[in-house]
Amino acid sequence: MKDIIKINQPNQIFEDIPINEQPIRCDECGKMITRKRLNLRKSKHVITDDVFQLETSFKSRIVTYRHNNNQKITNEYSYMEHLRERAIELISKWLIKHHNIKINLNMDTQFVDTRDPENVIDVGLQLKPVELYESDNLEVYWKNQREIFTKRIVDFQDKKGSFWVLNNVHSLLININKFTPLSGSSYIELPEWIKSTKSCINVKNRDNQCFKWSILSALHPQNNQK
Repeated sequence: MKDIIKINQPNQIFEDIPINEQPIRCDECGKMITRKRLNLRKSKHVITDDVFQLETSFKSRIVTYRHNNNQKITNEYSYMEHLRERAIELISKWLIKHHNIKINLNMDTQFVDTRDPENVIDVGLQLKPVELYESDNLEVYWKNQREIFTKRIVDFQDKKGSFWVLNNVHSLLININKFTPLSGSSYIELPEWIKSTKSCINVKNRDNQCFKWSILSALHPQNNQK
């Protein structure tokens, strides 16, 4: 039985361990693996030269993509336009598979103080999750997200001062999550305080199509309702 060596210092070189077996951290997912498996693991992350698939521990997360701004695009509008076709293609793939998904975007940016070009700060812009369905227009979705990023940048400048300007976009995270829309339900008794007003029709159905019956009851009202 081989001895198991517990390594607490990942950056340390251990002379008694072969080079290929020495631990090293994957730049993409942060996990420690052996050197001989590094190239194989990195290849699993690479989608294109600048888009990577990251691992995540969130239970509801399907996948996270990270795009690195290797082109050094310096404004959010041009950056989002540059990414538009590839992002929509990736999102479409998961919509086809899951039918409904929830997505949120995180943009890592850098602002510079125009009064002192040496003074820069990194700012993460995280947008709220958006529910998407197969029938949704992804071009419209992407345009809306781009406009929200622009508003967030303006809000930051209003808060910090107009002398702070966007200097660089580092990267964008596309977090794709599972999403199960609420389904129909059966008859539920109304609370007494609502029933007593006699202002609400509560159809007593025996299936899970309560919404359908409520619409039909409004379209075809009866004289003697019970």
